[in-house]
Amino acid sequence: MKRGILIAMTALLVMVACRHAAMAGEGLFFYDGSHSRFVPLAVKGGDSPWWDPYGSFGTKNRAPFISAPGCADEEIFGAFTAQLVASSNKSGLLVWSSELSAPWGPSVWVNPAVREGDPVPGGGFFGKFTGVPAVAMDPDCKLHVIFRAQIMGLPATQDTAIFDWVYAAGDLSGTIAENVVAQEGMSAAYGAGTFLDFPSGLVLVAAKTGSGAIDLAYWGKLAGTGVSTANDTGIFWSRYTTSLSWMTPYSVVREGVCTATWAPGFTYDGFSSKQPLAIARDTSGVDAQSRIIFRGKAKGAPSGSDTAIVLGGGSSCPYVAPVAVEGAAMPGYIAPAGTFYGDFPDSTLVALSKTAALFYNKSLGTAPQKRILHYDLSTTSVDYQAGCDGCDYSGLGNDKFDTSLGFAVDDSGRPAFTVKPSGYPTGLFAPPGAVGGWWALLSFNAQAVETAQNFDSVSRGFWTFTARMP
Repeated sequence: MKRGILIAMTALLVMVACRHAAMAGEGLFFYDGSHSRFVPLAVKGGDSPWWDPYGSFGTKNRAPFISAPGCADEEIFGAFTAQLVASSNKSGLLVWSSELSAPWGPSVWVNPAVREGDPVPGGGFFGKFTGVPAVAMDPDCKLHVIFRAQIMGLPATQDTAIFDWVYAAGDLSGTIAENVVAQEGMSAAYGAGTFLDFPSGLVLVAAKTGSGAIDLAYWGKLAGTGVSTANDTGIFWSRYTTSLSWMTPYSVVREGVCTATWAPGFTYDGFSSKQPLAIARDTSGVDAQSRIIFRGKAKGAPSGSDTAIVLGGGSSCPYVAPVAVEGAAMPGYIAPAGTFYGDFPDSTLVALSKTAALFYNKSLGTAPQKRILHYDLSTTSVDYQAGCDGCDYSGLGNDKFDTSLGFAVDDSGRPAFTVKPSGYPTGLFAPPGAVGGWWALLSFNAQAVETAQNFDSVSRGFWTFTARMP
């Protein structure tokens, strides 16, 4: 049963030997690679399902989604937050789905989920919606839309939380369950303290395990007995089990835990609520904890070797391993001898799928350059450079990176990223098939980009991105 706003796919123009969508306005867009077509999910000035117009969209607006064929007529399911042009209750959370095989061609349905001012189960009212939600499908074809929200009307010690809105895959018009995953004041597992705050702009990432459980990762700050400024931040993990409940959250990695696998003798420094995170299913076991990739810093370690991109799960040292360490030599097949990884600031972009990871770094030494590196999870090595500042992947000239933009990688290992070709607006590029060869321009003026989880086919890349069209 479909309700909400139906949006038809737009036509394409062909320009400079690349596919280019005829789109206008500022907003969120969906690209369906199986049909080489685009659709706007939400555009500034356009009507929302609440009939109030959408407000502005920026690079912090993202529309994460999953590929879940077989649960309903729709195959793609996602969510996003948006600002509205209204006299009150000016923000909300929306859910969307795409029926790729409809007789009239691929289409998208957008439904209202919850709006600022709506009542919160258990008391209070929802405040402003910001940040990036997460989505996952459980084995019973129930869609979980997980989001952070402020709760108006509760004490300051309880007024932020992470919620899970559950929908039947075939009907996004209303929830069938509404859960609290974690709330300010709630205890973390193993006596780790209580959550102090879930700030605005919080990024949530989710993945489904082989058994059907849902793993969720997010930043958190703690207070309470045994908690100090030396160990009060971390990246936390919650699991929705096949018994249909959320487990008590515990830390994937926490400030003060040892960095023995990449900076022996030191411990992790504090984690930032704004730092990018990514999560994907670990295929090594049916119920293995999902992999999480993040930037880490070793407190007190020598400058020039105190930051790293880290992959792992679990709060003990052996389960967290470095992908790349500041100061280490870059592979010779990527850069000449004497080139090494530069600093990884807490804003470092990362992306992850079941097979590969992407991360950003500004290399130093012989060949200093801004680079996007591709990491193969099966070989546990950086296997190629997906993009670089000054390279000509677009065929349009000297490509420049903007680190406020973004990139993504799908489950086949196929990357997509945003660059600015010389003399052209920012574009979203992806390889047309296997690594190498001519890169396809998916859209001009693209910004932050997402790709689907649980997706394996190179030939059917699905992407969402924010864009500003002239």
